[in-house]
Amino acid sequence: MYNDDYYLHQLKKGSLSALDVLFRRYRDDLLRFAFYLAKDPEMAEDIVQDVFVNLWENRRNLASRKSLKPYLIRIVSNGYMDLCRKGKIREKFCTHYRQNFDGVSYENTESKVRFNELNTQVQSVLEELSPQQRKVFVKIKLEGMRHREVAEEMGVSIKTVEGHLTLAQRKMRSELKDYALKLAMSMLLIS
Repeated sequence: MYNDDYYLHQLKKGSLSALDVLFRRYRDDLLRFAFYLAKDPEMAEDIVQDVFVNLWENRRNLASRKSLKPYLIRIVSNGYMDLCRKGKIREKFCTHYRQNFDGVSYENTESKVRFNELNTQVQSVLEELSPQQRKVFVKIKLEGMRHREVAEEMGVSIKTVEGHLTLAQRKMRSELKDYALKLAMSMLLIS
């Protein structure tokens, strides 16, 4: 088995098979990292695909390196940050969430079951939040409102809104951690 530098050299020459080897070598690790950042399997897949498209498109400018993994991890991280700056991650989550709640058809029964389970878990945790925490969480995370807008609507300071949001997110993460891991693993095994 050759090292990364060999495949980078082949990639610079335009070898698609070298790209394929690197893709197979690093795809799973990059997907796990992208999912850790984005918390969305589709978004993680998109980010990783963009990494390899970027690698192919910039192959002539690649520097030699013994290990490509740190470089690819950095590209994943930068790709995620670009999406955050563009607001794509929140927008995608909100759109997906609204579509499913509005009764848009599901791709298959398995997706419907997974979504219904997740929805039940989220609703359960939402019910455990204080009314203020619940309102702030829904307005900011699901409806996409800004902190300032929520503060004005509720007649409280932005710091109060941030405090409610922090507590709500902490509770959500704590309560959904195990479920999200099981869901992610099942989705990776299915696809």
